[in-house]
Amino acid sequence: DKKPPKPYGVYPAEPFKRSGVAKLVMLIGFLMALLNLGLAGWSLSKKGDLVFKQVFSASQYLKESYSKPFKIDGGSIIALRTYAPLNNSWLSLQMAFVDVKKNAVVAEVWNDIEYYKGYQGGEHWSEGSRSKTAYFRAPPAGEYKLIVKANGGRWPARSLGPRRENMVVRIYSGVVMTRYFVIGFFVILLIPLIVWFRGKSFEARRWAPVMDDDDDDDWD
Repeated sequence: DKKPPKPYGVYPAEPFKRSGVAKLVMLIGFLMALLNLGLAGWSLSKKGDLVFKQVFSASQYLKESYSKPFKIDGGSIIALRTYAPLNNSWLSLQMAFVDVKKNAVVAEVWNDIEYYKGYQGGEHWSEGSRSKTAYFRAPPAGEYKLIVKANGGRWPARSLGPRRENMVVRIYSGVVMTRYFVIGFFVILLIPLIVWFRGKSFEARRWAPVMDDDDDDDWD
């Protein structure tokens, strides 16, 4: 006896039936994606606690200077934000956290800021930013100082006098990173979307022969 041929493709009258496992995966995926979206919104309000703020003059940050001492009580992530009223200039900053008790460097941070503006073709333009934030793992709880050292330049250098901008440094502890929840939202959302697109693909293949027949009839 001959065996019937093995079926392949999708028959036009064949219904699509999504399995219970696929439905469960879609439900869990959508719920987890919504959870990450909610956590992303919650994290926007968690900018951290201000534990340090100091204004450094140009004469201070252009040479190696120490900050006043400050305390870090905990938290997993530190945000170090620098601001300077730059105007067609740039600053390259190198800062180090010094444990006051041990008199040892426990972390180093590099932050570059630049800002340029001008007027060309009847329009004003600007590029860069006067502030920048660096995120890093918080050192153990304790008392710290910052070592601040910067160098920079201006454009055009010969038309401007000596650098006079002050620089403001702020440190926040207990910061929650929004980007991780946003990335998690899109990654998790891919799972139910893939399952959903499989159903759409099935329907497209099921109706393809019918649509081809309709196209052929148009030429009769």
